[in-house]
Formats: sequence, C-alpha cells, structure tokens
Amino acid sequence: MLSIEELKKIELLKGIPDEYLNKIKDICEVHEFKENEIIFHEGDDAKRVYTLLEGEIEIFIQSSVRPERIPLSIIKIPYETFGWSALVPPHYYTSGAITRKPTRAASMEREKLMSILEKDPLVGMIVYRKIATVISSRLRNCRAQLLKAIY
Repeated sequence: MLSIEELKKIELLKGIPDEYLNKIKDICEVHEFKENEIIFHEGDDAKRVYTLLEGEIEIFIQSSVRPERIPLSIIKIPYETFGWSALVPPHYYTSGAITRKPTRAASMEREKLMSILEKDPLVGMIVYRKIATVISSRLRNCRAQLLKAIY
C-alpha cells in the first residue's frame, strides 16, 4: 500500500485533495515485476492504470509483419503513469508494456478509480487533464518514432 505522501508524487494525482487521496490509497496495489516481464499487451482489456515506482518500462507495439517489438517510449521516471487506456473508452490498451529491469509499479483498478472520480467532477477534471498530458506526450513519441522510420 502506498502512503498519502507517495500518492502526492504520482503525476496523475497531483493536486487532488487529501480526502480523495485517502480513498485512492485504499484501491492502490503494488506489484513486483521481473526483467522482461510483460505487464499488458496491446489490445488487452485495460482494467488497470499503472504508475512506475522504480525500474524501467518499455511501451511498445507489435507489428503483424515483423516479429520484434517496436519501442515507442521508455518510462523510467518514478511516479510516471502508463496504461492510461484504462481510463479512456473503449478501455483497450493501445500499446504493450514490458519491464526492461526489475520493476515496482502501483496500479489502480479502473472501475474503483472511476467510482471515486465520478463523485467529484473537479477531482475527475484534474485527473483527466493529467491523462490528456500523458496522451499528448505519447503521441509526440510516436510521431518521432514514425519520422525516424521514414527517414
């Protein structure tokens, strides 16, 4: 379980009042992953949103014509969010995530988090602004990867 102070470091939750962080604390789970462990695949039902605590995650896509993964970005800054698709319909991961070294991550189950966010639109808006920032960053990374592949 994460403390309120740790939750305040999570980019997705910055600015949320303590009363909501106390509720979120109760739904947070901490996971230990080995090196090269798949956390989720592109297309999986996105049931959880994750936050890196320590370690390194590669966000990737898998082409149907090439056997190797195509890396899109690396998550290595503690408290950075990944698996944002859990909070955005249609709730399927748009990419995969694999550990590049032993990793600890926290996760929140979609339905439980949504239940908390829907009770206060202001809190929900704070989180969805952060999700929009994450999505924007990932789109920039994808664009950079596409341009590298073209040129």
